[in-house]
Amino acid sequence: MVCAVLITACAGGCGSSAPSSAPAPQAAATAITVCGLLRAYDNDSADIANGAAAQVSNGDDPVARRDAVLTGFDELIARTARHGTDVGQLRAAALVQGPELTADLVLGAQQAADELAEERAAFATLSGITDGDMTGRVGQFFNALEKSMSVIEPAVTDYASDELLQAFRDEPTCRFVIQL
Repeated sequence: MVCAVLITACAGGCGSSAPSSAPAPQAAATAITVCGLLRAYDNDSADIANGAAAQVSNGDDPVARRDAVLTGFDELIARTARHGTDVGQLRAAALVQGPELTADLVLGAQQAADELAEERAAFATLSGITDGDMTGRVGQFFNALEKSMSVIEPAVTDYASDELLQAFRDEPTCRFVIQL
């Protein structure tokens, strides 16, 4: 499905898979914990977006197509709120650079939810999605998701810990869910 490829291509961020030296255990545990949450969020968001896009592609009614996108936004906003709760419940003391990292993750989730809500409001003004407008509107929906994902991804180079940075680089689940 084109949408599945699109979300994979759009899932921003970057990561290096070339490990150098092993990071400290606490740094490695931090990377696994954080990236596990981010990976689950990205995977769930991709499933939601692809489901909404499939409903648009398979639908005949312009209003139902628009409503499928609006439902997709609602589900993404709810998933983003759950992500914000999940990262807010991390024990900062157990993480390397925990207070800074958890604050950034919570802020990113809030900014992503705000971005999605703003984009949803724009879609709500449409009377429908016509046959000729489907590709552009689905693309707009995926772009909104990409923008929200880019603010959820922490910029780990902002943290002073070389061990943490190396742990994020070495952890395979961190690929495409953090900014290196």
